[in-house]
Amino acid sequence: MNNQKKDFNLSSNILKSYFSVEKFKELHFRIPLLFAIIYILNAAFISAYKGYVFYSENAYLTIAIIEIATVALPTMIYQRICKTAPAFSSAKPFSPEKLIIVFLGAFAMIFGAIAITTLLSHLGIIQASHFTYTDITLPDMPSRLSSMLFASLTFALVPAFCEEILCRGVIFAEYERYGTVFSVVLSTAFFSMMHFSLDKLPLYLFCGLVLGFLRAFTDSSLASIIAHFIYNMFTLFYEQFLGALTEQFSEFKIVFFITLLLCFLMLFFMFGEADRIYNNYSRKNSHIEAIYKFIPKNSTKSTITQIVCSPALWLCIILYIIFSLII
Repeated sequence: MNNQKKDFNLSSNILKSYFSVEKFKELHFRIPLLFAIIYILNAAFISAYKGYVFYSENAYLTIAIIEIATVALPTMIYQRICKTAPAFSSAKPFSPEKLIIVFLGAFAMIFGAIAITTLLSHLGIIQASHFTYTDITLPDMPSRLSSMLFASLTFALVPAFCEEILCRGVIFAEYERYGTVFSVVLSTAFFSMMHFSLDKLPLYLFCGLVLGFLRAFTDSSLASIIAHFIYNMFTLFYEQFLGALTEQFSEFKIVFFITLLLCFLMLFFMFGEADRIYNNYSRKNSHIEAIYKFIPKNSTKSTITQIVCSPALWLCIILYIIFSLII
């Protein structure tokens, strides 16, 4: 009896220590916990996406409010409680010249998405006719223009804004202290898990990496928001048309290699543009440490261990697998 009591007390003390105030100060605990909360909120409302929400009179507004309430609002509350930097903070302002690299990144994602989707379809992992917005049925609007406008705001702008202030705003900025590569990789991992899809995981990993590097190159989450918005607009209005067009080609290799080549060209010019931007900063004696932040060698092992062994991170991974299978 005494042994059972000791075991209970020991387990109780472990839980108390893990959920203590001091634990919340640890980055590897609070970031995955924030994501887990957002993830559970998203999963809870996904059923509404497929149910009465799409048949209500205010479907567009309802979906936008849900997205803001489940992603943007918890992110802003986190910033307020933890007193982190605002999601749009940057060392340098977002100048119009950076739009070139933003468009290159957006088109790299578009061509890369076509190549990856074509490959996954060829391998039988996803259906050839499966697209992001195929099953969406929304109420008719007074005109086609108004319908396109509301759809653009609801399915392109709002998701781009909400997901980017979380992944490339808060998560990227928080992990950047451990190096830019770490912040790109980890923000990409969380971004990929947000989409409740195991079969399209390679697609989201690729897009997340491009958006992460855009954030690093420009030192502004506004760049990733714009690129994300452009990509969402493509998936919303042109993905099905392009998918139907590519299905007319009996030879898988033609579509795959052409789009893959275009993707690599966009990435080549994107990284070249990034080099030009940083050369300009160097000539102007500007502060240019963002892309050159690296983890000290003596702390690399301990940092990786903390991240990999974080129970909160494994909770996110388990939730991702479960929700991807049942939703």
